[in-house]
Amino acid sequence: MEALIALENVEKRYAGSSRPALSGVDLRIFPGDRIGLVGGNGSGKTTLFRLILRFIFPDTGKIRFNGPPEQGDFLSLVGYVPERQEGLRHFTPRELFRFAGQMHQMDGEALNARIAEMLDMTGLVDSADRFLSAFSKGMIQRAQIGAALMHGPKVLLLDEPLSGLDPGGQQEVGLLLERLGEITLLMASHHLEQIEQFCEKVIFVKEGALVRQIDLREENRLRVSVDLDQTGIDCLEAAEIVFRPGSRDGDFTALDFAVSAEELQSLMAALHQAGARQRRLRTRSMLESLYQEYVGKGTSGP
Repeated sequence: MEALIALENVEKRYAGSSRPALSGVDLRIFPGDRIGLVGGNGSGKTTLFRLILRFIFPDTGKIRFNGPPEQGDFLSLVGYVPERQEGLRHFTPRELFRFAGQMHQMDGEALNARIAEMLDMTGLVDSADRFLSAFSKGMIQRAQIGAALMHGPKVLLLDEPLSGLDPGGQQEVGLLLERLGEITLLMASHHLEQIEQFCEKVIFVKEGALVRQIDLREENRLRVSVDLDQTGIDCLEAAEIVFRPGSRDGDFTALDFAVSAEELQSLMAALHQAGARQRRLRTRSMLESLYQEYVGKGTSGP
């Protein structure tokens, strides 16, 4: 299968920076991929989007759009929803969608039909002729997504799509994202639960490098941290659970291990039946655990 977008050993450095914003980036985005970009502020996620959109160009390496660089109409291939968008307040959704369609040479009945389709998809039919200045942040975000989809792109880039939304707005935008069907998705977000909800693959970005890629469909385990006494440790060993021991505090040893939700439920029952003592039980998703491992705190840069 041919990649829709391929980055080959891409590097980008901004003037005056002590290190590249991106370095040695190899990435292939295939039809149907739903990829989450996870990293701290300044890790390189936005630079990656800018490169794909040709807002900027790599210093070295190549970016291919569904074929050799001189081929492939990347403008029709990609839709983009930025984290912040200025200048929309005096548009209505209908006007915004019409403008977005005309930018891609849509006109006539085809344009009108697509506008009607996008108004319905985004749930903005009843507000189609109201100015966005009167909208909630969630409604504005739905309008932006509709505008990005007007020309029927194969790939949708989303930069922090739920950032700054109240719970109601997050739910509305989340429902819209779930209705996108088979479109290829590349989403940057600080919120791991959103990545888990909408993406199937995750790329960890740190200091301009893609440091790890995982498939969430294969990483469905939980990371467990708990203090157990010796009886509890015996239960872990009997269940053949591989654990990492930590510090001791009296009769208790701090332990860390990974299990599925079903295995954890069985373990809890075994601990109870054996009379084992436990304290400070904490579970985390593997995504949260891997974030701490590969990204951690304190990332900064361009």
